[in-house]
Amino acid sequence: MSKRKAWPDLMIVQMEKGGSFLETDLEFHQTIVAGAREPVLSRMSEAILPLLQEGRRQTNTLPNMRTKSSNYHVLIAIAIEERNIEQARQLMQSHIEQMLEPLKKAKEAQGEADQMKG
Repeated sequence: MSKRKAWPDLMIVQMEKGGSFLETDLEFHQTIVAGAREPVLSRMSEAILPLLQEGRRQTNTLPNMRTKSSNYHVLIAIAIEERNIEQARQLMQSHIEQMLEPLKKAKEAQGEADQMKG
């Protein structure tokens, strides 16, 4: 089994045990970037690593996000293993959208709560 496929499976096990899979999640993303063999993408990923870590901490606290994330990772890893680039691209796009939407809603709700206090 490849490294790309092993990490999502590990995330599922970690999630079922109730543990954190933040590091496994980040390693999976870094493996995808490394596999792209794009030096610019690699440098950009390294530069924004602290932002990625904070984003994962936030999304991991939202309902069902850990399950969605690990399932997307499994599907993305399979698409990559099968060399189905278009499917992998579509899954990655959907994964990003699914992670951003609840964050936007949470931020909006926090802004409304702050306005009501002030």
